[in-house]
Amino acid sequence: MSAPPSPFRPARVAKWLGCLIVVALLAGGAWYWHPLWLPRVQAMLASGQPGQQEEKEKAKDDDHNHDHDHKGHSHDDDHDHGKGDKHKHDEEEENVIELSPKAIRNIGLTTGKVALSTYQRTAPIPAVLVERPGYSALEVVAPITGIVTRVNVIDGQAVEPGDVLFEIRLTAEELVEAQANLLARLEQLDVVEQEIRRLESAITSVNGEKVVPFAGKTLLVQKYEKKKLLAWIRADRQRLLLHGLSPEHVEQLIRNRRLISTVVVRVPRPEQLRGEPVPDTSLGHPLVLSRLAIRPGQHVQTGQTLCVLGDHQVLSIEGKAFPQDAPGIIKAFENRTPVKAVIDGSTNGHLAEGLQVIHVSPNVDMETRALTFHVLLPNELVSDVRSQGRRFIAWRFRPGQRAEVYVPVEQWKDRIVLPKEAVVVDGPQRFVYVKHGNHFEPREVHVEYSDQRTVVVANDGSLKLGETIVLKGAYQVHLALRRKQSGGGGDAHAGHSHPH
Repeated sequence: MSAPPSPFRPARVAKWLGCLIVVALLAGGAWYWHPLWLPRVQAMLASGQPGQQEEKEKAKDDDHNHDHDHKGHSHDDDHDHGKGDKHKHDEEEENVIELSPKAIRNIGLTTGKVALSTYQRTAPIPAVLVERPGYSALEVVAPITGIVTRVNVIDGQAVEPGDVLFEIRLTAEELVEAQANLLARLEQLDVVEQEIRRLESAITSVNGEKVVPFAGKTLLVQKYEKKKLLAWIRADRQRLLLHGLSPEHVEQLIRNRRLISTVVVRVPRPEQLRGEPVPDTSLGHPLVLSRLAIRPGQHVQTGQTLCVLGDHQVLSIEGKAFPQDAPGIIKAFENRTPVKAVIDGSTNGHLAEGLQVIHVSPNVDMETRALTFHVLLPNELVSDVRSQGRRFIAWRFRPGQRAEVYVPVEQWKDRIVLPKEAVVVDGPQRFVYVKHGNHFEPREVHVEYSDQRTVVVANDGSLKLGETIVLKGAYQVHLALRRKQSGGGGDAHAGHSHPH
């Protein structure tokens, strides 16, 4: 007998219908939102499982951190081992900046070794460059009275001893008369010498003895006359020299037997005007026509100033020492201690060292209470050109320039003395940059003293002897490091950096 059929179960049917509805809803939602999730699934399938990708990112971060630790350890070891160690500093380190070789050349960076030296502390005294009294200004005067017929120079022109300055046509009657008297006596001397030769030829000799004929007395008179004429000629020569003619002019007058109508005035030797001996080997040096006092066609008197020549081969620095600085100046003068000076009194001024104080005034100014002193300053030519047949020169130092004289006060031993450009001022801090290859590290130091050119750094261990530091260009390196630390990357003129 067969079994009866299973009865119908509505609950099971409803359960299956509900599952179908949920699947349909999920499928519809997935289809509706597929633009959002489908690209991500495809990218995940292309690059691997999500867990593996996270592990790769984590491993990469661990390697990056480990590299930081390793480089930081190498940087510390550099301070322990000293100079010469080469390290590869990562540019993400906060306290190190790397510069390319081109950047180093662009900023003109120079380096040097840390070493100890003795620093001579000095006191600055204001001063000014002046011409040496009685030495630098050479006045050329008219040797005779006459009319200026030619002027060969202009203001500012450079001349040398022997060059022609002016031509003067003499008009002084006494000078013409003196020349005429000399010429007349020269002619008389010629006549007397001719008569003496004639009388001497009339002397005969008998038995080897000289016999004086009747002309002997006349011969004796002529010899006395010759001596008299020579004496007058010597007097006339001196008279012409006193009237302003040069020895060359007098010799020319005697040789040519013609009156001199025009006198040529030449550049004298400075030693001659100062009364100094002129060395035979001295070739002289250029002088500058600082003032022209006459013009062509002008009538001038004997002794009148024609021009003033400037001899600026050696100038004088005139300083005013106040009471607190006067003892140092007097001590330097007495002990012949060298001093130094900065011309123009600025950071970029010219530094002159090894100078000598040559004079200290015996009096103190009643109003300013300052003591005047002078320091010799050797000069040097910086330009020598010719234009339209004239020569123009320029000296490095000129009267009127401002200066500062530095007088020694005390000595500091075992100090690190650096140029001012080597130390960077950042608020209350002072930094020196230590060089490791192409990497530069700031090192904070204590500055004991500084002036316009020099900085004295304490020898307290901040800098090690023998380390290589930046002497010029430290400020540009500092700007590059600050820009890097602020997130702006390396300075365009100093270094470079890579994006993180």
